[in-house]
Amino acid sequence: MGQPTAEIGVILRHDALMAEGHFTRTTVETPSGQVERVFLGRIEGRSVAFLYGRFKGRRVPSREIDFAQNQAVFTALGVSTIIGTFVCGGIRPEHDIGALFVPDDLVGFGGYGANAYPGQGFRSIDMYRPFCEPTRRALLEGAARSGVEVIGQGTYVCFHGWPRIETRAELAFYRAMGWHIVGQTLDPEATLARQCGLCYAALAVQIDAPASRERFLSGQDQSQSREAGRRAIVEGRNRMARLIAAAIPTLPAAGQRTCRCGHRYGAEVDHFRPLPETWPEG
Repeated sequence: MGQPTAEIGVILRHDALMAEGHFTRTTVETPSGQVERVFLGRIEGRSVAFLYGRFKGRRVPSREIDFAQNQAVFTALGVSTIIGTFVCGGIRPEHDIGALFVPDDLVGFGGYGANAYPGQGFRSIDMYRPFCEPTRRALLEGAARSGVEVIGQGTYVCFHGWPRIETRAELAFYRAMGWHIVGQTLDPEATLARQCGLCYAALAVQIDAPASRERFLSGQDQSQSREAGRRAIVEGRNRMARLIAAAIPTLPAAGQRTCRCGHRYGAEVDHFRPLPETWPEG
């Protein structure tokens, strides 16, 4: 039996949506080993692959997530569009716990080592527009169809690799820069998708806010703050699942893409010139 295929990839843990669509668990072979947390099915006639989270089996700091292997799953399945889902921290006082974003830009603070094509050497990926606009529009249409309230733009700040969340000074800096939400996993995931020529867009639910952190650290409403964060994760995943199910019918098919996401890594001319093996003397 050959490798299964799918058109759309979604990174989300949502058992009810997969059960509703009669998704079946499958194992996908990648260059770095088997991945068993893949579920295949159909939503509104479109073939969909759910990757059940980013971790192989235990939670690790973001620098230890095998982002390249996750991307290799979708590449092996022939996926053309990926939707990433995230829980994130809040930056701005006007956005409260539970706010759901369809971000339109990102800021990356380094520490990335993932590469989908390590044998081909270094090439810069064009991330001037990090998200596929037709895919973002489909998510916004899905929000309208499903009645899920979203914030249709925003900048996701991604710092990578540290087993901690942000300091007060960092949040103040992000806020002063006009950014909206912060997390650790949107990039390099988005960059790897672009590297492989795929369309990529994201949904992110805010599970805390600067004011709630202050109350928690001052000893006020600690149990309420924790419960609010847990509730935001559960409710956020439910809202994202409803939105995604409503958006899938309007996602552009691979042969109908009008974006430039398909400009694959390595397609451009490499102008790098190493030192020649022989050099004229004198």
